[in-house]
Amino acid sequence: MPDGPMPAPAGPRVSVIVTAWNVAPYIETALQSVLDADLDRPEIVVVDDGSSDETCARIDAVIRRNKDRAIWRPVYLASNTQGGVGAAANIGLDEAHGDAIVFLDGDDWLDPTILRRAVHRLDRSGADMLFTDCLDFLAPEGRMIPYPDARLWQEAEGAPTAHALRSALLQFAPMPWRKIYRRAFLEREKIRFHVGDYFFEDTVHHWDAVLAARRIALMRAPLHAHRVGSEGQTIAGRGRKFLAIFGHHDRIRESLVRRDVLAEHAPDLAAWLIRHAWWAAERIDAPGLYAFYDAARRRFAVHDPLQLDLALQEAHLPPRAAALLAALIEGD
Repeated sequence: MPDGPMPAPAGPRVSVIVTAWNVAPYIETALQSVLDADLDRPEIVVVDDGSSDETCARIDAVIRRNKDRAIWRPVYLASNTQGGVGAAANIGLDEAHGDAIVFLDGDDWLDPTILRRAVHRLDRSGADMLFTDCLDFLAPEGRMIPYPDARLWQEAEGAPTAHALRSALLQFAPMPWRKIYRRAFLEREKIRFHVGDYFFEDTVHHWDAVLAARRIALMRAPLHAHRVGSEGQTIAGRGRKFLAIFGHHDRIRESLVRRDVLAEHAPDLAAWLIRHAWWAAERIDAPGLYAFYDAARRRFAVHDPLQLDLALQEAHLPPRAAALLAALIEGD
């Protein structure tokens, strides 16, 4: 018998945080995609955000069938939280113990082979986080298409400096599912999702993580499949809810000021504002247009017009969009 106490068992290497709300038809596929990666008993933290369908029952069924294949930590909230998946994702982070953190929406899925490769890549890289690629699954048509990030990937992979890499990554779609994070990095930098009465809660989280990471690794392989066109998705419909992007602009700018990098990344924020202002303009309903113009004008006014002009030229928007945004830049 060896002397002294037995060493404590090692904690899980990977924690996958699955957020779910009324995704009963899809949740089993999501969970199975994690199990199929054979990650040596990953920790799977499933946070159900107050579903009113059979989501929780189907989660329980998967756990019963696969009890020994993962460390299961189901969390069932009594009611739906406000502001997208932010609160549920934060609960998942508080419950997670793994060295690496992966996020997954309950109606999406991961490529098991690429997930296994990505975890190994992060291990070997020594980076704080790893960026991967993703695919859109057009649910009504039943087909996959590449995510429109090809130009940005070329910029990121060819970036000559850490600053240039960050500038490219800040323009990527912000979803957390395409990244794998070291939990120690998230805890060191106190990075959590912003929670409030708005959506696209991953936008500010994305900027916080990219700006705080000391080293970022890339793996241009489609880890994540994002289901598009399902009923009730955030980007569906029209209305004033899309004005939320201007609040995100303000929070991002506050973060840049707090980190004392506003001058360094002001052109990146200008480029982000140009693209997202037009994206929102296409989705605002007619009664909300005056509120849109007012919100957009006030945000454009805090930027250098020359930086906005350059961002507009590089955005290659349709002529109507370019004319509208040029008027906003001029305060017209």
